[in-house]
Amino acid sequence: SYVLYAGPAADAVEAESLLVLLEGFLEREDSENWRPVATPLAFYLGREATLEAARALAASVEERGALAYVLRTTYSDGSEGFEVLSGSFETAEEARWLQEDLYNKGFQDLALVDRRGSPPE
Repeated sequence: SYVLYAGPAADAVEAESLLVLLEGFLEREDSENWRPVATPLAFYLGREATLEAARALAASVEERGALAYVLRTTYSDGSEGFEVLSGSFETAEEARWLQEDLYNKGFQDLALVDRRGSPPE
């Protein structure tokens, strides 16, 4: 089977809104078969204090052939930062293919973490 990830969405309402938006672009597909799936797991690539530094880290990851994205995160102590992540998965088992790919690209011992935060503005 094939999966098309489109997002992120912070909640079910945002996911449904994204589905409606995609219907206009993917006209040949039957949107009745689409279903939002929570994908709370991602590989942690690093944390930066500023958005610029996080984007630079993500760009360096992509130069090595891996996909990366940035989320703005508020930590338990109230501080904010920017996490650089790769992938989005429902389960650890689903993440294994990306873990192997990242390993082969030189990213070893990456933690699979709960994604938290939102895309930066």
